[in-house]
Amino acid sequence: MNVRRGDEGQRTGLTLNSVVRCGSLITYNRSLILRIIGRLSPHVMQQIDMCLKAALGIP
Repeated sequence: MNVRRGDEGQRTGLTLNSVVRCGSLITYNRSLILRIIGRLSPHVMQQIDMCLKAALGIP
């Protein structure tokens, strides 16, 4: 799923195009996260939730 700077990305505060890859999941320790670079809309988060559920086999 792509979040482009010109549309949804502009409302999120993202300065670069971003990609969510639900089929290739990794985790990071919170101590490695230096700052929040933006927030996704509830609509985009709902799409990401559906994508993650499908990737994890959760109905």
